[in-house]
Amino acid sequence: SYNSSPLKNGFSPSELLMGRRLRTMVPISTENLRPKLPDMGKLQQFEREDRERRKHYFDRRHGAVKEKPDLRVGEHVYVRDLKQQGIVKEKDVSPRSYLVETSQGSIVRRNQYHLVPLPNPNPSESPTSHEGSSGSSVPSSPGPSSRPQRTQRPPERLNL
Repeated sequence: SYNSSPLKNGFSPSELLMGRRLRTMVPISTENLRPKLPDMGKLQQFEREDRERRKHYFDRRHGAVKEKPDLRVGEHVYVRDLKQQGIVKEKDVSPRSYLVETSQGSIVRRNQYHLVPLPNPNPSESPTSHEGSSGSSVPSSPGPSSRPQRTQRPPERLNL
């Protein structure tokens, strides 16, 4: 039944293979069973356009491969699969691959997909008006933030 059902291009697989429609349980006139070849130029053009249309919508939905900027030697990165920080030592011969020294001292080769660039660990602080003021200085950022937690209290027991 699949081989005799028309596809999106209007022809069934058996028509494309044998040049004529197949006889099935569905009644059909003998005129439609005579061989006639489809216009292969139009058919190939339709298939090409359909393939491009499907590719366009797939890439739009799932995101086509986007070129990321190359990492520099000495740049601090986070290695996703190891869940560690590291420093790029050199670019490998394979495309988008780098040799990274992890925080534990081991050197691993990773694809750029597994490396997330980190902001500069020692940013140069610009001079501000803090230097001229006297007295106690208030830290600019609060302490480490923690996740919100539910307050725990003991259950209320039945007191008889």
